[in-house]
Amino acid sequence: MTDQKRKEHLKKWIDDYGKLVLATALRIADTPQDAEDVFQNTFTKAYCRTLPFRSEEHTKAWLIRVAVNDCLSKLRSSWKTKVVLGDLPDALSSTISNDSEIIPLLQNLPSIYKEAVYLHYWAGYKTGEIATMMGCSTSTICTRLQRARGILKADLQRSNEYE
Repeated sequence: MTDQKRKEHLKKWIDDYGKLVLATALRIADTPQDAEDVFQNTFTKAYCRTLPFRSEEHTKAWLIRVAVNDCLSKLRSSWKTKVVLGDLPDALSSTISNDSEIIPLLQNLPSIYKEAVYLHYWAGYKTGEIATMMGCSTSTICTRLQRARGILKADLQRSNEYE
């Protein structure tokens, strides 16, 4: 594939899936800066990929999977677990500012639940598709979604009790 063709494909992918990849990264990553790094890494890997995608749906799933894997790698990195940075100013702490009380609760979910919830409710994937992307069974995804809903329900009830 020529460089010009790769650039055209990259532009199309960023136009079509850029918001979805960034939103996925923002939901899973610790900081907006990490999410931006994940976005950049994902599309760099797509640009460098030599094998063609089978379909548009395959492209979308591949980009999301790469973004999720990169986020999880960043969360597991030893640098993240050993280096403690000071508190960030509120303006920099999150670009997902939303008046909804659910967003902070979603951010506190364990990553396996957060990933399943995001892919199902925000990205619109079915449980079978998520299972394929995450390399586990459909029943595992259903269980993760059920547990995540239970955690969120309990957290919402606790936050409403304090008000």
